[in-house]
Order: sequence, then C-alpha cells, then structure tokens
Amino acid sequence: MFRLTCALIAFSAVIPAADLAGSKDPPGMKRYEGSEIIGYREPKFDEYLLPLGAPTSQSPPKYVKSLAIEGQVSRYAYVAPAGRTATELLRNYKLEFARLGLETLYEKGAGVPGWFGPTLDKIVVEDGLSQILAYNEADERVLVGKSKAAKPTYYMVFVTSYRDGLIPDRL
Repeated sequence: MFRLTCALIAFSAVIPAADLAGSKDPPGMKRYEGSEIIGYREPKFDEYLLPLGAPTSQSPPKYVKSLAIEGQVSRYAYVAPAGRTATELLRNYKLEFARLGLETLYEKGAGVPGWFGPTLDKIVVEDGLSQILAYNEADERVLVGKSKAAKPTYYMVFVTSYRDGLIPDRL
C-alpha cells in the first residue's frame, strides 16, 4: 500500500481566502508561508495515476510515463499570497523535498511542454475549485517525488498562477 499527498497550489491576487473548515496540512510538510487552504481531501483509500512525464491525453489523463498507485490519497489546494511567482513556489517545494529527503521522480519547469491543468479536472470538480487550475499552461510547474521508506509516500506538487476562468463563489 502506498500513500499519496497531492499539494495543488494556485495563487492570485484576486482570490481572498481562509483555510477551508476542517482542513489541515500534510503531515511533516510545511506550507508556503502565508498561503491558505482552499481545497482539501482527507486521506481515503483510492487509486491515482501519478504522472512521471508530460500528459499525452487530458481526459482521461494519460502521460508519457506514469505510475498507477493505490492507497491513502490526500489532497491539499492552497492559494499563495499575491505577488508570488510559480518559480518561487516551486523552489520552495524543491527545498521542502530536500528537507524531507524525498527523491524527485519528475519535474516540469518553465518552458517545458505539457499541459497538466486539465488532467486535474476530477480533483477540481470534487474540491469545488472551478477553473482556477486549468487556465495558465505557460506558468505551470510540476514536481513529483517519493520518500525512501519501504512503503513510500508519493508527493505531487502542481503550481500555477491564475490567469483566466471561473472562480468558485465561496472564494
């Protein structure tokens, strides 16, 4: 059995938020300073197709390389303070991966092809995030890693900046 922690990060100056009621941060991982939880799913036994390469299909999601896992799947969606860049946020989580001793399995940086936002549609619908994750392909960053334990925890960090689309009424 595996454990997956998805930290989905969206940020914008136009989305004021406060932590979603009943939400909490992933065990051991620090959130970006000043960010707030806008989407949350506590651990549930489920399956997930973990991307280890660029998307080849958005619906259903398929990737150049992937790993089908099942186990405890958790999700955390944050909005970061206004003025932060995708590069700054990704760097923060790369440092967090290093602090936790995680092995990086895949990274999509600036200018690397592949549009991940639409592959997250199921998560967006379940967490009521509307279109805020899928409308800025040019500013997406992705980081996937795993712990070195015999039964590893996998981590996927998706970073984007809000550019266009619908924002949920609650935000």
